[in-house]
Amino acid sequence: MTTQQIEEGNKLIAEFVGAKVTTPYPFNKDLGYETYHFEYPADKDVPTNYPENRRSHVIDGLKYHSSWDWLMPVVEKIENLTMSGKEEISSGAIEDVDWSFAFEIKDKQCMIHRYCSPQFYGEDSDYLKLYDCRNTNKMKSVYYAVVQFITWYNQNKTSTDK
Repeated sequence: MTTQQIEEGNKLIAEFVGAKVTTPYPFNKDLGYETYHFEYPADKDVPTNYPENRRSHVIDGLKYHSSWDWLMPVVEKIENLTMSGKEEISSGAIEDVDWSFAFEIKDKQCMIHRYCSPQFYGEDSDYLKLYDCRNTNKMKSVYYAVVQFITWYNQNKTSTDK
């Protein structure tokens, strides 16, 4: 991954977990740095390795791509999501469903599965693999899957999704 891809992915994740993003951070702009500033609200948990539990960072301070302490709370947030959607069942009918998500992480692979409720037993879509990301190491796989999921989620969410 390039530095730009990492910065874009970290920005996407920070917004997903509730950080307010402004660009550029005023005094950094005066110093010639064009960078984003991320402010985490008081009611949001911050990763345990934030320096002095700071609630604000510039983009190089975000460690979603390199720290399990930062990345795993995002995985947990995704697994706690419920999302409304439509599912086609074997009869061809389109049904309203709620989707939930589960990660499967093993070796250098990460898959995110989508489950629907109510379940239409016998349907292949009950266990839909959304992302299959194989990389050089486990963290890169999980990071890439999270970025791909959030991109998909942002394109498909409705105002009632939790």
